[in-house]
Amino acid sequence: NLARQFGRITAEEARAIGIQWNWFPVADVNSNPANPIINTRSFGEDPAQVGAMVAAYIDGARGAGMLTTVKHFPGHGDTDTDTHLTLARVKASVDRLNQVELVPFRAAIAANVDSVMLAHITVPSLEPDPNKPASISSNVITGLLKEQLGFKGLVITDALDMGGLMRVFSGDAASISAQEAVEAIEAGNDMVIIPADLEGAYNGLLQAVQRGTISRERIDASVRKILRMKASVGLNQKRFVDLPDIDKAIARPDNLAAAQQMADRAVTLVSDANHLVPLRKQAPAASEASPAAKAGSDIVAIVFTDNARSSEGAKAFTRMLRERAPGAQILYVDETNAAYIASDTMAAVAGARTVIAVAEAVPSARRVTAGQAGGSVALDQGGAQLLANIVKSAGDRTIVAAFGNPYIGSQVPGIGTYLCTFSNTATSAASLVKAIFGEIPIHGRLPVTIPDMAQRGAGLDR
Repeated sequence: NLARQFGRITAEEARAIGIQWNWFPVADVNSNPANPIINTRSFGEDPAQVGAMVAAYIDGARGAGMLTTVKHFPGHGDTDTDTHLTLARVKASVDRLNQVELVPFRAAIAANVDSVMLAHITVPSLEPDPNKPASISSNVITGLLKEQLGFKGLVITDALDMGGLMRVFSGDAASISAQEAVEAIEAGNDMVIIPADLEGAYNGLLQAVQRGTISRERIDASVRKILRMKASVGLNQKRFVDLPDIDKAIARPDNLAAAQQMADRAVTLVSDANHLVPLRKQAPAASEASPAAKAGSDIVAIVFTDNARSSEGAKAFTRMLRERAPGAQILYVDETNAAYIASDTMAAVAGARTVIAVAEAVPSARRVTAGQAGGSVALDQGGAQLLANIVKSAGDRTIVAAFGNPYIGSQVPGIGTYLCTFSNTATSAASLVKAIFGEIPIHGRLPVTIPDMAQRGAGLDR
C-alpha cells in the first residue's frame, strides 16, 4: 500500500510541474551484495516481494496519470560492475532467470507498465555473442521480451553514452553513437537515449533508413507507439501546466507526512547486542567553559560521507541530533580528511559515553571513492578503516547507522548495534534520529541478506 501511495504522490507532483514520464521503478532483484549501482535502488533480494512492490508502484503512478518504465531488463541485480563504466555480465541460466530476475518484469507487464528499459549487460544463456549486450540483442528484446513475455509497449535502451555499451564498439564518438543506435533499433528498441554524440546517432539512423537497412515502416511503428503514449496522458490536448496550481500540488502536508511515514517504517534495527537503542535525550548543554564540557561530550557522532559540505541528509541528521543532544560533539569524515582527523576522532570517541557512527553511501553513476571512479557503493578505504577502529575500541557503546547502503556492515567486523535507513535523504535522517531516541517504534525487516551479519527478514522491534 505504501509503494502504491509512493507511485501516486510521485505522479501527482511530477505531472504538476510538466513531467509525464518516469523512468522508474527499478525491477532488479539485488541478489548480489557487491552490486555497486543497483543496491538501494532495488526493492530487495526476494523476487516475489520486488514484483509486488513494482506492480503496486506502477498501479499508483499510472492511476495518477504518469507513464512508467521498468528497468533494467532482463535484470541487473546479480552483477558486481557499474555499467556506466564497463560491461557487466549475468551468468544465470535460463531456469534461474525465470525464477529470479524475470519475476518482477512479469509482474510489471501484468500491471500494464508503459515501457521497458534494456540493460547494458551480457547474458550468455540468452545471447551467446559477447559483443551483443542485452540492449542491442534481438534474442533478448524481440525473442524474450516481446515474443515470450508478450510485452507490447515501448522498449528503450539505457543511456548510449555508458561505458558498458560504448566499449563494445570502436571509432570516435560520432561513429560509435551511430553504430549503437542502428543496432539498438534493429534489435527491437523503439527509442535510444543519451548518445555520446547526438548528431552521430541521428545521422546513423537516417542513413540506415535511406540505404534500406532499417525500413521506414519499422521507424513508423516505433513513432506510433510514442504518439500513443503521449495521447494516453493527454499531451495531444494539453501540453502545458497551470503555473498557479503548482504550489497546491507540490509538498502538500499530507504528502510530506506520507513520505515521513515511509521513511519511519523503513528503519531497521538489525542488531543491538549492547542494548543502546533507544538513547535518552540530554539536558541543554553546559557552557563551553564548564568542567562538564571540558571533560568530553556525552555523545560523539561521526558522520562518514562522500562530501561533508554537500550532503543534505547528513546536515539534517546533525541539526536534529543537536535538538535532542545539544552537547553532542559531531565530526564529519570524508576521503579528503579521513587521515588527518583520525587521531582527533579516536580521542573524542575515547571520552564519550555513546558513539553514533553514521555511514552514508548510496549508489550513483561512476561514484568516486579514493579519488577514482570505481563504481563502488562502499565507504572509501580511509573512512572504512576509521570506522573499524572505532568499533574495535568502543564497540560496546557505538551505534552504527547505515545511512543508505545496508551492506556497509559487512565491511566492519564486530558491530554490536546496527541500524539501516536504506536512504540518505533528509526525511530518512529524521527517521534515524527519532528511532535512536525512541520517538518512533522500530519494526523494520531487512529486504536483503547482509553477509556475515544478518539474513533477509532480520530485525529487532523497539
